[in-house]
Amino acid sequence: MDRIVIVLQKTIGGPPQVFLQESATLDSDVPAVLTGFDLAQLMGKIDAQPLPANSVRDVGSQLLDLLALHPTIKTEVLPKLDVAMAGERPIYLVVRDPELEKLPWEALHAPNAGFVCGEKRWPLARARSVANSVSEASFLPPLKLMVILGASGTDALTRIPSDDEWDSIYRGVERSNFNVQLHVMVCQEELKDKIDAEAQPWITTALLTDSGQLFEDIASFSPHVLHFFCHGVSTPVPALHVASTIDWELKQAGSIQLESGQLFDRAGLKGKTWLVTLNCCESAQQGGTGSRSIPFASSLVNAGVPAVVGMRERFEASLAHAFCGHFYNGLLNDLKERLETAAAGGTKEVRWACGLYAARQSICEELAKELAGGAEERTFSAIAASAKEWTIPVLYSRLQDFSLRILPDVDGSHPVIRPAVAPPPPVAPAVGELTLEDIRRLSDERKELLALREEFKARARVVQTIDARLKEIDNELS
Repeated sequence: MDRIVIVLQKTIGGPPQVFLQESATLDSDVPAVLTGFDLAQLMGKIDAQPLPANSVRDVGSQLLDLLALHPTIKTEVLPKLDVAMAGERPIYLVVRDPELEKLPWEALHAPNAGFVCGEKRWPLARARSVANSVSEASFLPPLKLMVILGASGTDALTRIPSDDEWDSIYRGVERSNFNVQLHVMVCQEELKDKIDAEAQPWITTALLTDSGQLFEDIASFSPHVLHFFCHGVSTPVPALHVASTIDWELKQAGSIQLESGQLFDRAGLKGKTWLVTLNCCESAQQGGTGSRSIPFASSLVNAGVPAVVGMRERFEASLAHAFCGHFYNGLLNDLKERLETAAAGGTKEVRWACGLYAARQSICEELAKELAGGAEERTFSAIAASAKEWTIPVLYSRLQDFSLRILPDVDGSHPVIRPAVAPPPPVAPAVGELTLEDIRRLSDERKELLALREEFKARARVVQTIDARLKEIDNELS
């Protein structure tokens, strides 16, 4: 395969190094020292408020110049970054230096290619070499996609309805016509009602209650692709904050707080989930120092997930919504194109980064709506040159190839296109299972008790009685 693998690594007591580990004509080369660049100056240029005109393009060109300090990269890689060159050439950056990890490598800009991440022919991923990783998985359609929607908070800035996120994902998946089974977990009862009202046979829903239920539902559904829309933090330890239904009702921060190890182990992602999308702020941002502070997305890949999408920094909600719809549409169309050419029992390599180029373009299209002027000012290249938002999404991937083996259905077929089926009959809730009305009633009672607790907190016996009932309600909701 004509892929490009570049390694950037720190040294003990010296400047960092770069070398070409793999290309079409070379297996490995000796490192070259990275000198003559100022990391703080590069970061300052792209973090300036407001961004100077063409600053992203300038930084992208400087990053390419930095890689080209290695003579073999200059002669082997740069000539292939040309729109006149045919074929698909994935670029894998293996970054083994926390400081270099902070740089916006997704902004790489080549004279004869423009922004390489803006084209499907150069899918770029930040790669991790994972020991004992499985390089092949069996696939019997449909593709199981699970979506977690829970971004609650205490104010208008942090309490973000998931309606636009859902609409974007739904449109992206629906337009692809890929054979998908979709399970949605939400913190908003009204949104669940809205999705249920569509009565789509390939979509099921549930309300978020607590971490135990979340882990159990993920493990039970065994998604191939797992999507989170919630809040993320990088310090003190990278984590996700997911809101339950009660959190949303009480206008409080997400109480389901997950670290990457918890998610991987308790949700049973090993060997089952191929891609995790973290549409959450700081989910691809380094925390402090030490191994536990590596980005949430990167740590999931290290644990065993083949690919994870995260965000390098905080991201506007409207842009995050636009991103995910185009990402899934691009990803599923790419998968459909690859898998439809595979015979039953055959394998096809998956390149997860191939779905990102359209999503990056969509971010720039959203930004272009805010600008005035002629069409020449609204091209992807023109908008991308002065806006860094499209570089915020990051894909972490295993360095090892990943392929899907298509399994035939019972009738010998392997339908990648969504089949037309009649909607299933309604299923009555299991005995002992809480209905939506039960949860609403208990939530109302819980709010009333919390108010009474504040009123009577000076009277210890009354408070103890209220606390006992609150505990009973929480146990029921769990």
